[in-house]
Amino acid sequence: MREIKNLELVAELKTIAAKKLDFAVIGGSGFQTLDEVEKLGQLDVANPFGAAVRLTVLRYQQHSFVFLPRHGSDHSVAPHSINYRANIWALKAAGIEQVLAFNAVGGIRADLAPGSVCIPDQIIDYSHGREATFFDGEHYPLDHIDLTEPLRGPLYHRLAAVQENNFATPLCYGCSQGPRLETAAEIRRMQRDGVDVVGMTLMPEAALARELGIDYCSLALVVNWAAGLTENDISMDDIYRELVHCKATSLRLLWRLLSQLACKIS
Repeated sequence: MREIKNLELVAELKTIAAKKLDFAVIGGSGFQTLDEVEKLGQLDVANPFGAAVRLTVLRYQQHSFVFLPRHGSDHSVAPHSINYRANIWALKAAGIEQVLAFNAVGGIRADLAPGSVCIPDQIIDYSHGREATFFDGEHYPLDHIDLTEPLRGPLYHRLAAVQENNFATPLCYGCSQGPRLETAAEIRRMQRDGVDVVGMTLMPEAALARELGIDYCSLALVVNWAAGLTENDISMDDIYRELVHCKATSLRLLWRLLSQLACKIS
């Protein structure tokens, strides 16, 4: 395994935070940056899977955490082109043990209307062709992880305790390939499969986190009805308007969650 080239910078940023930085947020669409935070620094983490991954250390009030926008700071990387392995490896190498991921989704279940924010606990993966494992025999020896409960770690239960709308589980996320949206027939198939929301980025991200022992959970932001569930076409303008509302709710939950975690700066 390749060594990180900037361990000194990692140590320096952790000294700034006064405690080990073990919590990270992965931002999805609409989360290229976070509001109401102070930027403490950045580090570029070299990794065996491609270009260095830039991590940003942020502070909200007395709480510090690492931030990584999965689509890039300019939202230019499509879901199927994201280097998920590099991102998760960089977070683990920087000492991250818990990750909260923000995921924009389409609502399929009748009570998950646009504007809802929910916490999936199951996944069906419809994506294809993505580099989906560290255990490929090249970077790590072949191994098989248990993924019976892909998202229900300790962080999931902490997040569930601070959520506002109390959507009941089970709640299944269907991961499509993207970047196009789904067809109406694909959504009907997902309904038959038991999918409640559909997005493009939860896999292989969640599985890779499990492979490296990271406690990973998702906060899903419902920004549109899935294809075929309304008479109207899906408009990106409508999606981005809904993201503004969902982002405010999601950040409020993040700040509540941080207050429960050991992310305080002395």
